[in-house]
Amino acid sequence: MGFDGMQIARDAGMEIDLLANPEAVLPDELTFIMLHKAVKISGKPDFGLQAANIFRPSAFGAMGYSMMSAPTLKDSLIRSTRYTGSVTQASSSKLAPVAGGAQFEIIQPLPIPLVADFEQTYEFLTLLLLNFLRWTIGFDIKPQRVEFIHKTPSYLSSHAQFFGCPVYFNTGHTTLVFSDEQLALPLITADAIMAVIHDRHAEQRVTQLGSSPITRQTRRLITQMLSEGEPTRQKIAALLKLNEKTLQRRLLEESASFNDLLDEIRCSLAEMYLANTNITLLETGSLLGYSEQSSFNRAVRRWFGCSPGEMRMRLCAG
Repeated sequence: MGFDGMQIARDAGMEIDLLANPEAVLPDELTFIMLHKAVKISGKPDFGLQAANIFRPSAFGAMGYSMMSAPTLKDSLIRSTRYTGSVTQASSSKLAPVAGGAQFEIIQPLPIPLVADFEQTYEFLTLLLLNFLRWTIGFDIKPQRVEFIHKTPSYLSSHAQFFGCPVYFNTGHTTLVFSDEQLALPLITADAIMAVIHDRHAEQRVTQLGSSPITRQTRRLITQMLSEGEPTRQKIAALLKLNEKTLQRRLLEESASFNDLLDEIRCSLAEMYLANTNITLLETGSLLGYSEQSSFNRAVRRWFGCSPGEMRMRLCAG
């Protein structure tokens, strides 16, 4: 697209070896940072859409292989909801019925300050998924409509070009809506025998990445509650209708721990907040659930090896 994508990846803190590994999972915060850097460098406000239009079938890893083996478009989307945890630890998805069809929702549990900043990520993921589905059915399917959680951007002609259907904004969710007829479309990549193998591999990847059900629900609740103060294991257990010891045991069964999840989520969100100069350093500490700024400062040094101010300069450079 006219600039050095590898350099942007390096600047965002990515290990370049990840790009050559088909089993690697790109951390969500790196996707966020790279897209924002790319918009700034390229001068293209619709960069997320343009990047998604350079489609590769391997983009969804184990989940994608499971989806492409499904018999119909609906079955493919059901597999996506089941195996999202094989490609990301932060996002999830669901397929819900609507009049005359169903809507596929991409769920990214974000604190309110980050919703607007995730415009590029929402659009990139939504079009990337649609292009994958178009490849599996063999033609340029156009959804009934597309809805985004973020506000109306300035480049609406790009949405009309890439989606080919009505696109709405500030709807409270991010969804692709398909008709019953579209959901019943057969996939040209369907393979019943390979589906068994691909489903098993996707399930293994979900387990390996620690995105099993309780882990995913715990991540979502921690993310939602952080801005109100540090969420405790007791609070999260109560919301999950479990006692504290049961939550601890269930997480351990999924090779996770509450304290590790809390620290990982704080680290990921810190990187996103620090990349946004509209959020002050003081506000960042508070949004991450720290009651004292000194605790936040120590955490940032542990995560990134520098102060919050230095990390912000690093993220915003270039």
